[in-house]
Amino acid sequence: MVEAPTILRRGDVYHALYSANFYGDDTYAVGHATAPALEGPWTKDPEPVLSTETTDGLYRGPGGQDVVTTPEGDVIVFHAWDGAYVKREMYTLPLRWDGDTPVITPPG
Repeated sequence: MVEAPTILRRGDVYHALYSANFYGDDTYAVGHATAPALEGPWTKDPEPVLSTETTDGLYRGPGGQDVVTTPEGDVIVFHAWDGAYVKREMYTLPLRWDGDTPVITPPG
């Protein structure tokens, strides 16, 4: 399942950040794809840009993302499970770009 698409345009490239997999466990994650036009064709990155694994378990099942541009740069806003899988909590992390690749680095 794919949901919650966030579309951004940077220069001549369209970027889609989206949530995929089952939201109720650690497989839920944020993917990334690019396209030369809004209509596509879209090319999906092979690995998620934000996941339980990429954050060493700090954020469990992250998804439902959006991007906010601030004077200090882009920020990704997302939700993830608390440690007991009782509730989803909201988080923010800096989002920087390495060319056309979004880079999300958890604290620590």
